[in-house]
Amino acid sequence: MTRTQAFHREPVKGLFLLLAFTEVEDLLRKSRDARFSLIYRNENFRKELLEELKDLKKP
Repeated sequence: MTRTQAFHREPVKGLFLLLAFTEVEDLLRKSRDARFSLIYRNENFRKELLEELKDLKKP
């Protein structure tokens, strides 16, 4: 059996945070494991980097 809960926030435009809690339970072996995952995406940084790369390609 697997249970997952996830929460996300975008505190400012272009910045995305996701926190996920996943629990896996093996009923046959009577064991369980749980993990937290944090995903961070900065869309603003990506856009800035792409602009810099475009400038480098110009002669």
